[in-house]
Amino acid sequence: MEEEQFEFKAEINELMNMIINNFYSNRDIFLRELISNSSDAINKLRHNSISDKNILQDNFDFDIKIKADSENKILTIEDSGIGMSKEDLISSLGTIAKSGTKEFIKKITTTDNSSNSLIGQFGVGFYSAYLVADKVSVISKLAGSDQCYLWESSASGSYILKEYESDMKRGTKIIMYMKDDAVEYLKPEKLTEIIKKHSSYITYPIYIHKLERIEEDEVEEEEEEDVEEVEIRDVEKVEQINDKKKVIVEKEKWEKINSEPIWNKNKNELNEEDYNNFYKNISGDWDNPQSYKHFKVEGNNEFTGLIYIPGRAPFDLFENKDNNKNIKLYVKKVLISDNCKDLCPAWLNFVSGIVDSNDLPLNASRELLQESIILKKINKQIIKKSIEMIEEISENKEEYKKFYDNFDKNIKLGINDDSNSRDKLVNFLRYSTSQEEMVSLNDYVERMKEGQPGIYFIAGESRQNLESSPLLEKIRRKDWEIIYMTDAIDEYIIQHLKSYKEVKLINISKDNLEIKEDEEEEINDKEYEELCKKIKGILGDKVDEVKVSNKVESHPAIITNPMGISANMERIMKAQALGNQNSSMMYASMMNKRSLEINPKHNLMKKIIENDNEELNKKLVEFIYDSSLLSSGYQLDNMNNYIEKVYKYLE
Repeated sequence: MEEEQFEFKAEINELMNMIINNFYSNRDIFLRELISNSSDAINKLRHNSISDKNILQDNFDFDIKIKADSENKILTIEDSGIGMSKEDLISSLGTIAKSGTKEFIKKITTTDNSSNSLIGQFGVGFYSAYLVADKVSVISKLAGSDQCYLWESSASGSYILKEYESDMKRGTKIIMYMKDDAVEYLKPEKLTEIIKKHSSYITYPIYIHKLERIEEDEVEEEEEEDVEEVEIRDVEKVEQINDKKKVIVEKEKWEKINSEPIWNKNKNELNEEDYNNFYKNISGDWDNPQSYKHFKVEGNNEFTGLIYIPGRAPFDLFENKDNNKNIKLYVKKVLISDNCKDLCPAWLNFVSGIVDSNDLPLNASRELLQESIILKKINKQIIKKSIEMIEEISENKEEYKKFYDNFDKNIKLGINDDSNSRDKLVNFLRYSTSQEEMVSLNDYVERMKEGQPGIYFIAGESRQNLESSPLLEKIRRKDWEIIYMTDAIDEYIIQHLKSYKEVKLINISKDNLEIKEDEEEEINDKEYEELCKKIKGILGDKVDEVKVSNKVESHPAIITNPMGISANMERIMKAQALGNQNSSMMYASMMNKRSLEINPKHNLMKKIIENDNEELNKKLVEFIYDSSLLSSGYQLDNMNNYIEKVYKYLE
């Protein structure tokens, strides 16, 4: 057939350079792009067949076939889609950008993201073929037409176009003459790997051509002349075995690679085993998930999701920098990203699954998401559905304990970071208390004693240390339930809460306690003003104030920090402040807010009141101060110095 030569209407060399160097971070993507184009072509054919039933010509086969010829370094991708006419080939593959490449480049490099949704407008996906090929031929036949055309270019500034004889019924065949450094893409194993990663859930079947090695039945010696008549592609090896020959042959076969996406199926068609198998496939986990949620959002923006809560926490839950890879983002069943930071908040890094959107805008390479209101809607849905799963798990106490042991820190991180979800997440908190294990704040409030002013809690390194704290003495005598918080993040999240169901949260080691004394036990603070002044004079700047305590009974004194930070928080901040000058300064400032609360009825306090020996009082007060620091959960600056004092007193 007579061929015509055309010049590209855009400066193709500049465009090719941009595609290879700027658009795609990984050459594997070319296969995803070409398969996506084939899928779009079949979609278009099916859509057009609704109005023109004759367009299919009784050929209802919809598939995509991929064949690699390693000997000649040729890769072929063929689809049974709508195909292209001569005019389509010129406009779709020859023009690139209808207003010229300069305008095209301007659009894809603009800071205005709204003009960056270019897929399908300029044929950029097709040109990813030049990432791996020196020359590309396109044979295409428009459905319903009798004419077939060949388009061919080496991306050198021009292309040829001619009518072409072919037995194709319809569709498009892309023939790539591979570069020397791209021969790895001629291996069926490599092609299968890429398809399974990016295009495994394309609607239409994807077939890869393979050669299967088969041992034929042994043939007797006298039948040797008939061996050539066996319908085989190639005789690989013939072995002599006694008087017979064993023939090893290669036969052609087409292997289907992809599968129907589970999330597109009706829930009634699926069972728990289907969901569990899919979870293991996408997560790499060998255990079944604890819960899952399959949902579809309809309206102006449609998307489908399938998310899971694992049955166990990964060992690197808060150490893995790629924790955003748990949620995979598909657009029209094509994997676009497995590392979308805006898709799922950090506190939900344990949730895995997929989201598939039909109308999420992408940039020219399909690799970068645009700032989109759709993405924000997806984010909200993932949070909403995750909270629903946690609520369902919490209905079973045993199952919820398993979940909470795995992901309690995630719940607390969510309370700290996600103000919109905070009110719901608070209900998922569970604490050990002075009465039982795994107590929710709601349980606590429902069984509060009459007249109890608030929810009492104390924070520290371990329950064992907290239970022996002198700060709890009077609260225990009232038989009020005490929450033990032993996680470093607990006091941070309480700062965001302040109260629960309008009941105040009271930090025993920091806040003033509203405990009514019996009349005979009431202490007149003014009666001990002189004692407080005397002790403050001895301690000086070590404490901000000295006052009579309403918390302690058996100890002479305790240390609190009502205007600063608790002993537990001070310990945490001190550890975090190492090497950070600003944190160290803040820590020092907060530490200087300490108060010494004394028990004037204690024998040691009576000694100080009665004793006129200033030197003895000084030693006694300093010893009481250091001991109070330890019993209240604080750390001594010089432990050895304190130990020496103890030895001296013992002597």
